[in-house]
Amino acid sequence: MTQTSVWGKVTSTSPLRVQLGGDPEPLPITPVALIDPALLNVDDLVFCERPARKVFIIGRAQGDGGGGFIGEHRAGEWATPPHPAWVLANGAVLNIADYPKLAAHYEATYGTSNHHGGNGTTTFAVPDTRERTYVNQGGADVFANIGAVTGAKEHTHDLSDAGWAKITGDLDFIRNRRISVPNWSANRQTPSDYSNGSSTASPGVASALGGATDSASNVPPSFVCRYVIRAA
Repeated sequence: MTQTSVWGKVTSTSPLRVQLGGDPEPLPITPVALIDPALLNVDDLVFCERPARKVFIIGRAQGDGGGGFIGEHRAGEWATPPHPAWVLANGAVLNIADYPKLAAHYEATYGTSNHHGGNGTTTFAVPDTRERTYVNQGGADVFANIGAVTGAKEHTHDLSDAGWAKITGDLDFIRNRRISVPNWSANRQTPSDYSNGSSTASPGVASALGGATDSASNVPPSFVCRYVIRAA
């Protein structure tokens, strides 16, 4: 039996597919891996023995696969993922069978593969980080847990008790202020000239304050790019 040693490249991990050096397409069969298949990533170089009708993977040289670790987020100026091992961080629901390593990563991190969505049995989702900033985890507030989603792109402050925070503290009055009283004269002879007045409220006076018609922008200086996640 003729036995041939040859290098190949992993083109898929689920199912495991290898394209041998010199071949135009990946093999249509699943090779026998003598190393742990879970260690293999897309673009890894594998050393194969090819006896008749079978291919045995006996070694591995890690390919870059675009680099990075499973679950890593990476920013760049691209419209689509730069490598098949990466997916967009856009909230997409994926099949666990297609990306078992990323699903396992979420399972290990959150206790469930569908922390970001999906049914957790056959599907899971990647986080949707579009129009969001990244914050390094820490503290005991809203930033305490990895994977937490906080804040909103827009919000309003209604002119109501619920729309504003309560103001507490003491209110001080300014003292030593005087009211000017006109000098006594023949035309002001009784106290009623000063004490009696109308109990009817004066009509409101229309006012128009200057300013723009739109609210002020409070968006911090930023640079827009696109994030991808290492999935295979």
